[in-house]
Amino acid sequence: MKTKKIILIGVFAAISTVLMFFELSLPVFPSFLKLDLSTVVVLISGYVISPVAGVFVALVKDLIHLMFTHTGGIGELADFIVSAVMVFTAAYARKKINNDYSTVIGMLLGIVFATIIALLSNYFLLIPFYEKIMPLQAIIEMSAKAIPAINSKFTLIMYAFLPFNLIKFTLVSVFAYLIYKKSEKTPLFNDAHDK
Repeated sequence: MKTKKIILIGVFAAISTVLMFFELSLPVFPSFLKLDLSTVVVLISGYVISPVAGVFVALVKDLIHLMFTHTGGIGELADFIVSAVMVFTAAYARKKINNDYSTVIGMLLGIVFATIIALLSNYFLLIPFYEKIMPLQAIIEMSAKAIPAINSKFTLIMYAFLPFNLIKFTLVSVFAYLIYKKSEKTPLFNDAHDK
């Protein structure tokens, strides 16, 4: 059983790492906000194996991606923070609630907690780090080209980061839910669950 879990963690980490390279921008948001579906795999791993395993998959994915970073590691740190919060919250809540609605409840809680942590970490940690690479005013001006109402750090958070993260986490949850529900009855996934 331990061997199967280690293999599954490796498989999930590999798939999520590859998916992280396929990023796309949403036209209504600043170009530096990228959408990828690697967290779908992270979330499924949390359900299939355990909440802690999901966090570990997120860590491996971001450590590997760090070798190809274009953001000085800040993008990978941001991704790990929100992915870890989302997968642990969603998978842990599902495990504790354990009823017909636990998967959906877990994902909704994951969306809420990940969004809150994304906003706080961007405001207090990630944007200050990124200012060492690019001045805040340049970030605001770049963002204002997509959303003219952005004129400060606060409006950047509220008008760009908040809606972007809600859209991203909702899409991730929907895809993860559909894939997981299709596969949760398979022997490979069913046998991997923590008891």
